[in-house]
Amino acid sequence: MSIWETVETALTGLSLAKAASFYQAASGADLPDEFLVYFLISSLPELHADDDEAMRSWRMQISYYNRAGLATLPGIDAAMTAAGFTRGPQHELPYNTQTRHFGLALEYVYLGRITVRKEKHMPNAGEYKSKIGLDSLYVAEVTADSASAYTAGTPAYLAPAAEATQEPTTSFEIQYADDQPFDVNASEGDTKIGLTVTNIDLATLALITGREFDAVSGRMFDNGGIPPYFALSFRSMKSNGSYRYYQYLKGMFSMPKEDTATKGEKPEPKTLELTYTAIKTVYEWDLGAITDSVKRIVGDDDTINFDETGWFSQVQVPSVSAPAALSLSSSVPTDGATGISVSANQTLTFNNALPASAIYNVALILPSDGSVVAGAITLDATAKIITINPTSNLSASTAYLIVYNMTDIYGQHLSGAVNFTTA
Repeated sequence: MSIWETVETALTGLSLAKAASFYQAASGADLPDEFLVYFLISSLPELHADDDEAMRSWRMQISYYNRAGLATLPGIDAAMTAAGFTRGPQHELPYNTQTRHFGLALEYVYLGRITVRKEKHMPNAGEYKSKIGLDSLYVAEVTADSASAYTAGTPAYLAPAAEATQEPTTSFEIQYADDQPFDVNASEGDTKIGLTVTNIDLATLALITGREFDAVSGRMFDNGGIPPYFALSFRSMKSNGSYRYYQYLKGMFSMPKEDTATKGEKPEPKTLELTYTAIKTVYEWDLGAITDSVKRIVGDDDTINFDETGWFSQVQVPSVSAPAALSLSSSVPTDGATGISVSANQTLTFNNALPASAIYNVALILPSDGSVVAGAITLDATAKIITINPTSNLSASTAYLIVYNMTDIYGQHLSGAVNFTTA
């Protein structure tokens, strides 16, 4: 949307006659008793990023004319502020003796992005860290999986884990046409998870493989039973101390491979090798954009908004909840504050995480002339706190304005301003 369209849209709700640059009455008709004229005073680049202009400020003048005088004004301020404009100075226009109109000129500044980018998840550096550990191997029996419901029991500890390999079965078929490759058809089947554990108690081994266990005699009977479906979860420590979490919703265990050897001069511990074959659920989940069955859920401590609470106390299932509406949680200084130190930084704290490009959508402005105060703008590790660090001290006893036009990682928008006065 152009700046002209933005102003036109903002003023439409006032139900006043209006025009861009110059109001021309119809041939033979008189000017309306009350009308608006808007025009561009200046358009200046404010910020650059990636060798391109990222933000520009537009200074617009809204001229209000009324034959009845200026004692009562329409809601121009409210309309322009709601559209993301910041109020600037105003001055009275000379009385027009020919048209008999009184006039008032109001200036507004709009700070907007030039380069439009599709916002996307920006990984934290920690998400790239290598995995160096494995622990917390848990299983839970799947008690129902149908078109109408999926349920599973409470997870129970399986065994001390030494290694886990995950290998999905994939198929690629190339379609040829016109004597050359035309298309690639891809599909994914089951996933084989190879689990190396120190050993496993017989009751649990019988349970996960469908064998019989007699608690009275303490013996497992390998009767070649049918394994039930189980959910499987575990986690892997990364080199920065954070964890990546895995949850398979449905799969079967096969009887493990066991090696034994005579004891020699040097002990050689023999581990147990389990194979878990994971498949997608029958039940289809609401995944936000689509509804589909699911094989695996993965989480990472370093991913924004991830919370591992309860990962091993219940089977993790897909859930898509609507994010909270984007809002400004707090600001330093607070809106309307006075006596603020000229050397202090300014911060804006939002309730939702913001993309890295958010720093291009905020500016510190001097309302007296609409200029942008130079400084460094940063986004903290939580992606929720923006800090403005002016290059030099602010002027004493001067009004300033922080304007922002934010889009969070969910695509929600919020515009606003915080005004304060220095000591």
